[in-house]
Amino acid sequence: MLLNNKVILISGVGSGMGREMALAFAREGADVALASRNTDYLATVVAEVAELGRRALPVTTDVSQADQREALIAAVRETFGHLDVLVNNAAHPGDRKGFLDGDLVRWRKTMEINLWVPLELTRLCLALMQGRDARVIMINAGGSGLPAPKGPVDEESGPVRSTAYTLSKHALASATRFLAAELAPLGVRVNGIHPGPIGGEHLFDAMDREAARRGIRTDQVRREWSERTTLGYVTPAAEIARTAVYLASDMARPITGQSIGVQ
Repeated sequence: MLLNNKVILISGVGSGMGREMALAFAREGADVALASRNTDYLATVVAEVAELGRRALPVTTDVSQADQREALIAAVRETFGHLDVLVNNAAHPGDRKGFLDGDLVRWRKTMEINLWVPLELTRLCLALMQGRDARVIMINAGGSGLPAPKGPVDEESGPVRSTAYTLSKHALASATRFLAAELAPLGVRVNGIHPGPIGGEHLFDAMDREAARRGIRTDQVRREWSERTTLGYVTPAAEIARTAVYLASDMARPITGQSIGVQ
C-alpha cells in the first residue's frame, strides 16, 4: 500500500473532495483525522473508512475559529501522536461578484478561510510533522489567469465573477511556493492541487439549475461543461483524490513547491 500506517488530517470534509480523499487515503492504508462543521458528513465518512479497515477520527470543527483549530490539532496529537500529511481542503466560495459590486467585508472572510486558515493549520501541525518526511497539500483551484469579464450565469445572482475566490487562491498558490522553501529544512514538502470543475453533488446541482433556467435537458448542460475542459470530461472527485494520494506517497518525495493542475 502507498500510505501504509500514515496519519492524514483533512480539513473541510464534506460530500465531495473531502470524502473522496479520505476514502482514497484509507484504501492505501492510512488512518485519517476528519474536520468539518457538519457532523452528519463526518459520521458518514467515518463509517465508510471503518469499512475499509482503517481508523477515522471525526472532529467537529469550524476552522475559522482559533480555539477550534487548536482543539483539532490537540485531538490528533492525543489520538495518533503524530501527523504525516495535512490536507488543507476547507474553502470559502466568496460572494461570486466582481470588484465593483463585491462585498469587501465578505472578501475578507474569503481570504481568511482560503489563505490564513491553511497557514494557521500548517503552523499548528508542524510540531507533529517534523522529522517524518511529512507533506502539506493545498487544495487550490484550476483558474490561474485573471477572472473572465463574464462567467457562468447563476440562477439568482446573474453573471458570476468569482474575483474574491480567485484572488484568495492566487495568494494560496504563492504561499505554497514560499512554504515549500521555508519548510524544506524541516523535512516537510508543500504542494498544491488545482482542480478544474469537480464532478460531484455541488456541480451537478448547479447544472440542474442551469438546465432549468435555460429550459434544456441537464445532459446537454453536462455535455457543454465537458466540452470546455482539456480532456473533454468533467473530472470526478474520486479521480482528483488520486492526485492527493500521489502527493502524500513516497512517489512524490522529490516534489515540493508545485501546483498540479487537474482537469
